[in-house]
Amino acid sequence: MKLLIASSAPTDGGAGISAYARSLAVALADAGHEIHYASPAHRDSSFVERHRITHVETDPESDPIEGARGLLDYIKKQGIEGCVNNDNPVLQSIAPGLPIPLVVICHMDRRIIASLCSLHSESIDHLVCISNDMQRTMIRRYGFPNTKCVLVHNGTFDPGHSGGFAQKDPAKLHVVVTGGYNSHKGGTRVMDSILAHPDFFENVRIDWFGPVPESAQRKVAGRTEIRFLGQVPQAVFHETLAESDVLVFASNKEGCPMTMLEAMALGVLPIATDGVGAMRWLIESGHEGFIVHLRDFNDQLAQCIDFLAQRPTIVTSMKQAARSRYLADFQASQNADRIVDLIKRPTVERTGLTPPFKIVKWHRPIPAGTRRPTFMQRVRYRAGLLEHAGSIEMERET
Repeated sequence: MKLLIASSAPTDGGAGISAYARSLAVALADAGHEIHYASPAHRDSSFVERHRITHVETDPESDPIEGARGLLDYIKKQGIEGCVNNDNPVLQSIAPGLPIPLVVICHMDRRIIASLCSLHSESIDHLVCISNDMQRTMIRRYGFPNTKCVLVHNGTFDPGHSGGFAQKDPAKLHVVVTGGYNSHKGGTRVMDSILAHPDFFENVRIDWFGPVPESAQRKVAGRTEIRFLGQVPQAVFHETLAESDVLVFASNKEGCPMTMLEAMALGVLPIATDGVGAMRWLIESGHEGFIVHLRDFNDQLAQCIDFLAQRPTIVTSMKQAARSRYLADFQASQNADRIVDLIKRPTVERTGLTPPFKIVKWHRPIPAGTRRPTFMQRVRYRAGLLEHAGSIEMERET
């Protein structure tokens, strides 16, 4: 199939949404589909060249009406057979004028990203939610019919595995902590657990990634088994993660966390919270890892660590189970197959004359020459306020 994947970030930039869109594009290209990628201009073209992807620019600075007409014309002339949107306002704006199925990936169930997902909802064939909590919110708060609001957890590429799951050091459980030191990502809770139950972390080696202030590091000064590694290149993080036994993922709110899936792909068992997000559905607690309750995090994390530190044979079994669960459910190719299946099952009737439909301005602009949005742009982002740029009308070709 000829498919268009759209993203709000260039192919050589962005964070979670961009990573998802690029991963999906590569998985679809690997499966033999012809991929066109709509996004802001990139500086480094190696991604599209390496994967033989055709890039079409959607310029945040261009006139929104012209940009909308240009993308719609491109889709028709190229014979695109299906579109997948990842937070790109140009593609979302032309949803009522599309002659082909549109699948929208919901990456956040709040603020302006959720507002954009809801634009022209009647012209969206399927809204893909990446967590059960997100699916519930989009149905209840944003009014999507549950028949069009589909749950598809993320997928990641298989890094390969040697087949060995035993602890490298049976006397020391190797634990990786991510997210630095803040309450949202859970670093403060991990520190509180260590301070409340120091004996439970005796036979444990901890590699802690992300920014942790010196004031927090001093709380465990003298504990040589804890290394604060800060922010490192992704390859360095993955190398350390692959050598570890346990990932502590203490965040209280996520979508479908890629770090957790990457750990499982590497045969690392996760300990995650029951916070908002897909965490508690990615594993079966007690088999492929553990889910701990936020309200009792300090005690439950310590209990899980102590339990595993004393039972290397169970660690081996659970690491193997985590890898097996990943292979069964969370590979990038499986995610791509599910999206293609949705494209092949349209729910919108696309015939006749299209009434005038609203075009919106780029929803997350960064002023030229700056690194931060203006105060009003931040207000709009948090309040979920899209800016109307005008309307266009055109006839669908069927």
